[in-house]
Amino acid sequence: MLKTASRAWQNWNREADAGPAFDDSAATSLFWGEQDLTFAAACSKGQPDNASLAGGQDNLATVDQLNEATAHSALNQASATFATNATLADFLVNGYWTYNGQQARHWASTTVTYNINGLTAGEKALAQSALNAWHEVANINFSVTTGAANITFNHNGSGQAFTSTNVSGANITSATIDISSDWWPNTNINSYMYQTYLHEIGHAIGLGHQGPYNGSATYGIDNLYVNDTWQWSVMSYFDQDSYGGATTEFVTTAEMADIYAIQSIYGAASTRTGSTTYGFNSNAGAVYDFSQNSGTAFTIYDSGGTDTIDCSGYSQNQIINLIGGRWSSIGSRINNIAIYLTSVIENVIGGTGNDQIFENGANNIINGGNGTDTVVFRGIRSAYNITVLAGVTTVIGPDGTDTLTNIENLSFTGQNRLGKDFNNDATSDVLWVNNAANQVGDWIMTNNTASFRVIGQSNGWTVAGTGDFNGDGTSDVLWINVAANQVGDWTVVKNTTTFNVLGKLNGWTVGGT
Repeated sequence: MLKTASRAWQNWNREADAGPAFDDSAATSLFWGEQDLTFAAACSKGQPDNASLAGGQDNLATVDQLNEATAHSALNQASATFATNATLADFLVNGYWTYNGQQARHWASTTVTYNINGLTAGEKALAQSALNAWHEVANINFSVTTGAANITFNHNGSGQAFTSTNVSGANITSATIDISSDWWPNTNINSYMYQTYLHEIGHAIGLGHQGPYNGSATYGIDNLYVNDTWQWSVMSYFDQDSYGGATTEFVTTAEMADIYAIQSIYGAASTRTGSTTYGFNSNAGAVYDFSQNSGTAFTIYDSGGTDTIDCSGYSQNQIINLIGGRWSSIGSRINNIAIYLTSVIENVIGGTGNDQIFENGANNIINGGNGTDTVVFRGIRSAYNITVLAGVTTVIGPDGTDTLTNIENLSFTGQNRLGKDFNNDATSDVLWVNNAANQVGDWIMTNNTASFRVIGQSNGWTVAGTGDFNGDGTSDVLWINVAANQVGDWTVVKNTTTFNVLGKLNGWTVGGT
């Protein structure tokens, strides 16, 4: 289904596509040939898919026609563009079929029956979880049956995964999903096997691939869009790090473009309208539980309630972005967790690293946890009123009212605020940096009253962190100057600063203070 080049870190191998066989009968079926990724350490080398494509009444594309479309894509690869969710979704729903000379398709009813009698217990669990993943984001319901069904699941053959559909006009009348038992060594949720079930069900309910390819594809040749990756769609053939530097992880939900696409066909679902926690201490199920599935990639779709992302179990520095339509870098991964465009998550619990948290204007309650944490606001400093009382910082502004605990720094457009105790009175003070004015200042906080003074000029230096570097109980300031290749500190004694150049950066960056 996916990659074209082996990746040493997982020792996956690809085989050339042997090409499907043809049956020119009048049946109206199309099989997607998904190519095997063999996990060499655990299973034998997979065989190419030999599923048949039936032509005739539905004017189905031949492999030559599909390869012609792919070649056309290759000729235009230099002009491959970044696509919006709407554009990616439209290709999944319509564009893929147009490239095949076919008609977009969907189920006429929003209730679809399925039969999983042909699967093992582990495979049944994956199929039902994957069906539920699509049900959670779209107004489509799945009902199990032991008899004739709209969608039939099998595990025939070896090293193959494909879906066939019968259609009448624009309506799907039946579908068969066949994923061989040796497709992947296990039936865990966080596995390529589960991702394949998500992908094949996507086909069975009307979605094509994210590009004009089938069976095999190479990034940089066959993709129309530079962001045709698993980060955006489980229907893609290309893993996340093909574009944008995201960490490659198996996908455990429909992704951003998939949700947009499937909702355009069946409508939006109303899912998790109560108070839901995602991450550690999750009440949303195993898919969203970092304790059960630590290295994973998913998109949160949530319809209401007061919700929380809990990252408390991680020690790495994280970027947690509450803005809908954006990705967060959770744990040691990059851009692995997304919040859907229309979903609102109100609260965050950070980990023990130095987290950067982006608020979303939903009256957020943010607990940074341990580490030196920063909350990022989208407006200028003068638009906000900040109060600190009993260790709780309240920030009121155009983004709403945010309540912060265990947050050391605030960041505004063009200005950062770093909070520490600079006069040793056991009360956090505030360090200000105004890059536009080339000034550095501080607020000395006493009984919730701020006394401001300009300390000096930044002169190309930027704050890397704060801490008590000379052991006198008063916070000091660590500075770096990338252009000058220098690192230095301000030691603060009785509210007087002394600057010292400590040494050269020489390619090093500050990991924390």
